[in-house]
Amino acid sequence: AGVIYSPDHFLFNGVFRLGEFKATWLSCAKGVRHPKFDKWWTQMKVYCYHLDTVYARLYALFMVGDYTDMSPQLLSWDVEFSRKETSEEWQTLLRHGRKKGMIPNAD
Repeated sequence: AGVIYSPDHFLFNGVFRLGEFKATWLSCAKGVRHPKFDKWWTQMKVYCYHLDTVYARLYALFMVGDYTDMSPQLLSWDVEFSRKETSEEWQTLLRHGRKKGMIPNAD
């Protein structure tokens, strides 16, 4: 489809797992499931789709933590998506790319 991706890391800890590393000046106070981090979840789902895995680990360095003491916090999460989630995310990304003219329409 003309989409290039570059996963950060692969883990083999009983299962094949995508690893993604992020660093941000955003706060972690509202949690990583806050909509401001949706792009991270989209990226991980699409990578998992293409790597044929549903497992991921997100590492996030919050440079100012939760803004209470302005100390960096390194947090991580193990994630398991469903095959449906990864497939739907890929299809959504393709539709968006085609609508914006970034990806040629399918013949």
